[in-house]
Amino acid sequence: MSLAGLITFGVAVVALCAAAFHGWIFRVRRSERLHLWHAIVALGVTGLTGATAFGYGSTTVAEAEHWQRLAFVFSVPVTVGFLQFSWD
Repeated sequence: MSLAGLITFGVAVVALCAAAFHGWIFRVRRSERLHLWHAIVALGVTGLTGATAFGYGSTTVAEAEHWQRLAFVFSVPVTVGFLQFSWD
């Protein structure tokens, strides 16, 4: 894996830790719903950056296309989460 892939994968790991942390806070304090949305956005960022990191290591166009489509799928919870933040 290239340096760019490793750095991007590191961002995915940090986002996963943030998702776990905010998910735990929401579990403890159900009244604070913004922590739930933060966890959802962080999970989306985890998937998005993870797919991007694996896309950097693609050897064929079809494989790169697969990872790009997966990244698009993971951008949905990020977008929905940010919209939820803007409405609260």
